[in-house]
Amino acid sequence: MSFSQAISDLNLAASFLLLMRMAASRLFRVYPLLTAFIAIDSLFSICSALIPIRSNVYGYIYMGGTSVELFLSIGVVMEIFSGALVEHPALAKFGSRTVGYVLVGAGVIAAATLGFDETIPKGQSIILHRFFRAERTVDFGVVLFLAGIGIFLLWFPVRMKKNIAYVLGGFGIYYTARSAGLLVINVIVPGYQRAVDNVMLGVSFLCILAMAWLLEGEQDQPVRIVRRNSIAAEHLTTQLQEVNSALARLSRKNI
Repeated sequence: MSFSQAISDLNLAASFLLLMRMAASRLFRVYPLLTAFIAIDSLFSICSALIPIRSNVYGYIYMGGTSVELFLSIGVVMEIFSGALVEHPALAKFGSRTVGYVLVGAGVIAAATLGFDETIPKGQSIILHRFFRAERTVDFGVVLFLAGIGIFLLWFPVRMKKNIAYVLGGFGIYYTARSAGLLVINVIVPGYQRAVDNVMLGVSFLCILAMAWLLEGEQDQPVRIVRRNSIAAEHLTTQLQEVNSALARLSRKNI
């Protein structure tokens, strides 16, 4: 068995472990889109293992499966955002309505990196090269959006469940590695692409395994990030509550 096959099998095993963990703890009801993302990724891994990697069918399955995962990842991001602001429903609802604009802005910033891999390396498929460019741009946009959520949660002393932090960190690392890896794949000679792909699979395996180990059940209780300056923390909390109240009043007026 090759190293690539071994790391792929480990990824699949970790995904099944995470799915069983979520089923046993009933977290699939709390994070349905995350569950769907892991399930689709597992199904894609199984299909990939049964089809020759250099065949056209494999390419079609890869592009189709990856496209579905990208759409689901945006839903998972919103699931994280809504879960983090469960105590501020008006703000969470406002964020859900404006996420499209935020993602477009992140996509514009991410598109600025398209010039890095404009030249197609000799021997690489033109279709795959262009697909990798589009995929890594979307991936980078997701990274920027996750970073924005992380900065917001660190700045405001929001009470959130530890599971939210675990998923936020796992997805952030996963998509950062994937975006960087796809960029490297598009600028190096094809002979080294398998090594980069193995690194991305390794990062994916560690992220999935970490979530399977760390995620808690439905008893997971919200916690607040402790700040040294309690006065500043109280002021920020008041500001967040005022924004949430203002958005709630505005929403009632528009009904």
